[in-house]
Amino acid sequence: QNVVDLLLTEKKEGLMNLETYSDFQKKSERIKNDLLRFLLEASASGKKVVAYGAAAKGNTLMNFAGIKRDSISFVCDAAKAKQNKFLPGTHIPIYHPEKLILEPVDYIIIFPWNIADEIKENLRKQINYKTQFVTFIPELRIESAWMEKIKNLPAIFLDRDGVINKDIGYFTDPAKLLIPASSINGLRKLNEAGFQLII
Repeated sequence: QNVVDLLLTEKKEGLMNLETYSDFQKKSERIKNDLLRFLLEASASGKKVVAYGAAAKGNTLMNFAGIKRDSISFVCDAAKAKQNKFLPGTHIPIYHPEKLILEPVDYIIIFPWNIADEIKENLRKQINYKTQFVTFIPELRIESAWMEKIKNLPAIFLDRDGVINKDIGYFTDPAKLLIPASSINGLRKLNEAGFQLII
């Protein structure tokens, strides 16, 4: 009965039709071309591109597109068993995610697109605010890691002189800037409470 149910499901999803596979080929070619175009433009702009997730699905895409280390510098993965090794075919090195802290990059391609949201949430805690996330499934999408992090946070607008620092009138010497410990503690508490501080 399980086999019968599986065959019915496959038929319902169109796996018995040649058109399904023709469409899949077209989508695959589009994704490959989008990836190559993105990498070429990033390289021409002097941008550094790396990837996250040494998953089979991402490696299949890279080999399909003929990508090598000159396009993607390295891949990070949290699995210890994959670290300090190389991706098959592309020979791109795999490192611990902490490398993203030590070596800021412009773009991070997330290959495990099925868990991309979870990965992005974890990476935002450790990457440079200028870094952008890139995904290709179901289509090319580039988003700012920093903007995604703060766009839903409440904001507090603060004046500077007399509110944060001691108001001593107009001055040009930064050494004269006096910020009380109470101001620093207050700003820290607001930040810890999840507010954006705009001064």
